Amino acid sequence: IRKQSDLALHPTTREMIAEAEARDIPWRRVWNGGPHYMLGQGEKLRRLRGFMCDLDSILGAEISHNKLLTSRMLAEAWLPVPQAASAHSADHAVSLAKRIGFPVVVKPNSLLKGAGVSVNLTGEEEVSAAYAAAARYDAGVNVERMIPGDDHRILIVAGRFVAAARREPARVTGDGRSSLRELIAEENRNPLRQRNRHFDLLTEIEPDKETDRLLAKAGLTLDSVPAEGQVVQLKATANIAGGGTAVRGTDSSHAEKVAM
Repeated sequence: IRKQSDLALHPTTREMIAEAEARDIPWRRVWNGGPHYMLGQGEKLRRLRGFMCDLDSILGAEISHNKLLTSRMLAEAWLPVPQAASAHSADHAVSLAKRIGFPVVVKPNSLLKGAGVSVNLTGEEEVSAAYAAAARYDAGVNVERMIPGDDHRILIVAGRFVAAARREPARVTGDGRSSLRELIAEENRNPLRQRNRHFDLLTEIEPDKETDRLLAKAGLTLDSVPAEGQVVQLKATANIAGGGTAVRGTDSSHAEKVAM
């Protein structure tokens, strides 16, 4: 039986490892619990970290950390991306949101794991507050059109679709007796959930201002008792680091998207 630290892999990494094992390719962690691992051996050996491998270019990695630049490069390649622009103040963010059209998303330009991201903003006050929240993390703040739907992460190897994961925002299901605060505490007792946001298995759900905003829109608070079977969303984004979950979506991926 493998240790939990061996199984605590980035969802994309787990797909890579599963494929390697299916092909009898040896793999190992560089050190227990760390994000670096190796596939193969000798001249065929490949070094990986999460979803990155030693064949990836440093320029590609640099570009991918600039969300606005990445969006523009994808658009130039005729791939569909939401309209986006960089804001330099809260008032400018509101102006951009009006021009783009509500609802919008406001996010830091260069961060990971959903930090400072606010989605489905429908009013000027929400956009202004979201700009302030994002600016605490990054000098660059983007405003972009909100595209409703499921959040998928796609794994491409050698230019071909290999796997997909559908990510779902943090949520709990009511039992008709427990408050949302109690339901969150119970969910966080799941041994797979960790406090370390970089553990990449499941992360503890930590209520924040975004949680309060979502609950207020639903007419709830953390002390509310949802009905039995009622699903209550606690985070707007589906990041694993924010308490979200990932489920396999490879077989259900639309053929049009796979072809793209």
